[in-house]
Amino acid sequence: MGQQAVATSSVARGPIRLWPFVMAAMVLCAMPASGDVARGSANAELTLAPAPADSDGDWTYTIKPDDTPAAIADRLLSENRNAGQLMGYNGRARDAALEPGNTLQVPVQWLERRPRPARAIAVRGQAWRTSHPEGTRDLLDEGDRLNVGDGVRTASDGYARIRLADGSTLAIEPDSRLQFNRLTQYGRGAMADTRMNLKQGRIETHVEPTEENGSRFEIHTPSAVAAVRGTRFGLEAREDGTLLEVREGEVWFGTRQDMQPIREGYSAFLSPGPGSEPVIRPLPPTSQLASNEDGLESEVPLQARPATLQTPAQDATVKQGQPEFEWSLQGDSEQARVEVARSAAFEETIATSTWETGDSARVNEPLEPGQYCWRVATRAGGESTATSPVNCFRLAGSLDATRVISANTIDDRVNLYWQSVDSADGYRIQIAEDRDFERIVQDREVSEPEIRMRLDPGERYHVRVKGLAPPPMHSDWGEVREIAVE
Repeated sequence: MGQQAVATSSVARGPIRLWPFVMAAMVLCAMPASGDVARGSANAELTLAPAPADSDGDWTYTIKPDDTPAAIADRLLSENRNAGQLMGYNGRARDAALEPGNTLQVPVQWLERRPRPARAIAVRGQAWRTSHPEGTRDLLDEGDRLNVGDGVRTASDGYARIRLADGSTLAIEPDSRLQFNRLTQYGRGAMADTRMNLKQGRIETHVEPTEENGSRFEIHTPSAVAAVRGTRFGLEAREDGTLLEVREGEVWFGTRQDMQPIREGYSAFLSPGPGSEPVIRPLPPTSQLASNEDGLESEVPLQARPATLQTPAQDATVKQGQPEFEWSLQGDSEQARVEVARSAAFEETIATSTWETGDSARVNEPLEPGQYCWRVATRAGGESTATSPVNCFRLAGSLDATRVISANTIDDRVNLYWQSVDSADGYRIQIAEDRDFERIVQDREVSEPEIRMRLDPGERYHVRVKGLAPPPMHSDWGEVREIAVE
């Protein structure tokens, strides 16, 4: 059983007890006891404390100017609860005076619950909305509502910005899948419970600070959870670990047994496996100094520029193994990621690399032999992005080698048999008088792994065979077999 990651924001009778990160966030990564954890692996276990909506206990409400027991009850409580019950629960008379700044304990189960639909406020490229419970998929448009259970998926050129009812925003980057698991409002905006599942890709969040204790905002990934209370950060679940980038506020990051705060302006990366420690680095700068025509310097945001692709070149053929992609960055403090598709239109990205600051990478998914196109996405300053032109290339595959396993001769007739090769459409056989195959006497293509022919008796010959298949598959000659015709 792996170590479990736990985020707690519990609600108890009396003043709320919270981890000391009010107005911050906590990210806890599941750490298996052994072995690698793939994205979505069952080995990555995650256990969360019960949410306010599911637990018994109290929520602490801070009294505001002009509050009255009746007004509080009307704004917060469900229809079967009233001001008298609320004041009695707090040991006070129904008409007792309320002083601003003091608190009342409100049982969570008494709070009125309402759905809080989100809304798409910007869409670029292709993005889809999956509706719940029908499961239908439609193009996402600006202004569309997103309810509990709905999902958003972006294509390789897609981007969507979502606004939640409390004003928080989510930027869903290309090749991402996000599902809204809970969008609940308690009372009339007093407390919220928002939970999402980032199944693939990356999102950037800007969460509005919560003025009342008890609100919950969580983003789950296959191996981590971010519990947010007013901050701005990026979270990416990768096969080789979890990457966190904190742009505002503070995030608690680590395993259940060992957490540490990651401050604004820093990133942290935690690899799977026991004993792993977060690797913490400063984030790349988001701006640079520039001089105007009067010679005055000011900070301007960094702008990403399209990278220059190097290898594989346009129409190149990669003959051995998985390709290594190389490019050159054109901007300052940029990160880059390789994206691979089957066509230059990039209808669907089938493989990517991780975001890095280098100029070469391999993609995370192995590529089968075939035709592919690739490009490099760059980002700088946390907000600016760019995409390079596209190069297309062919990845060649290799058939297994074959060899002659039997040679029978009767007078001048020779029967040859060799090992069959999976995926081969046919075979090419060469017979030569010399081992270097400079004096070839027979060169034929056949469909089956055997052949019958006549050769001059009293001579010795050398035979080799290879499989045949359409490009991009190819095959090398098998080992040479010497035969004697009696």
